Order: sequence, then C-alpha cells, then structure tokens
Amino acid sequence: MSLKLMVPFLSKPDVKRLALLVAQSKDDNYDGVSMNYLLPFLNTEDLLDVAIEAKKNNKNVSAFFAFMLPSDIKKLIKTGLLSSNELGDLTFLLDKDDIDQIIKKKIAENDFKGIIKLLPFANKDSLADLMIAYAESGKDPYFFYPFVKEEALGRLLNEINLGKVSKINLSILYPFLSSDDIKNLFEAYLKKKGKSSTIIIDQTKQKQ
Repeated sequence: MSLKLMVPFLSKPDVKRLALLVAQSKDDNYDGVSMNYLLPFLNTEDLLDVAIEAKKNNKNVSAFFAFMLPSDIKKLIKTGLLSSNELGDLTFLLDKDDIDQIIKKKIAENDFKGIIKLLPFANKDSLADLMIAYAESGKDPYFFYPFVKEEALGRLLNEINLGKVSKINLSILYPFLSSDDIKNLFEAYLKKKGKSSTIIIDQTKQKQ
C-alpha cells in the first residue's frame, strides 16, 4: 500500500496529521511522503500550525510561503523561529522594524546570504551597521554605497584607517564620498605614504 498515492483522498484533518508527522521526522519524509508533496493538499488554515511544528524541528519552511495567507506569514515571523535566510525571502511583506530584526540577526550570525534583497527596504542606520559588519568579514561592500548615507561611508573610512577593514576598492567608493571624506582620505594617504597600508589604491592607476 502506498501512503503517497492515498494523500489526495485523505480528509483535510488527516492531511494535517500526516504533515505534522513529516514535520517531526528527521529527514522531512514520512514513509515516502515529503512536505513539498503535501503542501498543496493542506488547508490554508492548517499551514501555520504545520510550519511552526517544522521550525521547532529545525526545518526550512520557505516552501510554505507560496501557500500561506499573508496574515499567517506575519504570525510566523512574530514567533521568532524563522532563520535570517527565510526572512530574507519575505521582504515584500515586511515593515522596516521586521527588516531591522533580520539585519541584527544576520550580523549576530555573521550570515550575509541574501542581503542584497534587503538594501532598498532597510532603515539607513541598520544598513550602515550591516555594511560595516560585511566589510569587517573581509568582503568588499561596494553594492551598499548607493543605499547608505554619507555618514555611513565616513564610518567605513574610519574602519579602513584603523585597519579593521582591508578589502576595499576605493576607486568604486570615491564617487559616493563627501568632499570632507575625500580630503581626510587624501591626508591619510599622504601620512601613510611609504609605509604599509591596508588601503587598496585604485588598481587601474597602479598598473599605468
């Protein structure tokens, strides 16, 4: 007897019972039935309960979102169970406070997957914190520049001069800097001339 072939004929309460068993299983599979297979057969009203059970068992629930009501997705967000990657898939539903929480979680977890999707929606202060954390992790935050304030770029320059950030291509950064920041950068360059520096000078000019 095939449990999978039986699913389309089960009552909605029984489909939910089966989905909860799948959510509790170690490999997201119960006797050949996976959660992705079950989702279209679940009552919309049951999806939230099943998603919460799946999260309690450390499962990714991104596949649920296409079937859930927006109001239930927001309830799921409020549980605090979603990972930063799952939350990143929901930016179209989130307000700025929710996105701030995602950013704090990503910084705490040192997890920067999917951050590009957050840039147009985040508060400027939170975005500045994310940019600095991203740069301190050893990556060039060039794609942040159009979205952050000049003050945030000033913070980034301070991090460079303190040696906390190194992999920055300044030729991309120049157009976004204030005249004061350009002046400070020039003074810092002159001061460090002839000494080891963490600043990556424009590679194009160096090759000429």
